[in-house]
Amino acid sequence: MMKTLEAMLAIIMIITTFLVAYKSVPTPDIATVNWRYYGFNALQTLDSNGTLAKYIIESNTTALNNSLASLIPAGISYDTTICSTDCSTPSIESNTITSIYYYSAGNATNFVAKKVILYLWS
Repeated sequence: MMKTLEAMLAIIMIITTFLVAYKSVPTPDIATVNWRYYGFNALQTLDSNGTLAKYIIESNTTALNNSLASLIPAGISYDTTICSTDCSTPSIESNTITSIYYYSAGNATNFVAKKVILYLWS
């Protein structure tokens, strides 16, 4: 009888340990995961057709934002930054925000190592 009680207490302690340990694991916000998916695919689309490299070489964030308008679904706000080392952070008033870093070396004729930071929020 005593061994049964000890076994039950051991099982309860093990289950409690697992519940406490795995209860605190945060789950990602599904909205921001989807935003990152849309944003990365939009940048990859522009990169595959050569327009992203052109915008990066020219440091033309206005044209980049205009091109992203047709690729990112409505309802998702976004802003881009093109920089090499020191990147400025835009002031965005939102509780939920995510960012994507996309690195590029320019194109076949121009080597310009820069990164594009795409900020997405609602």
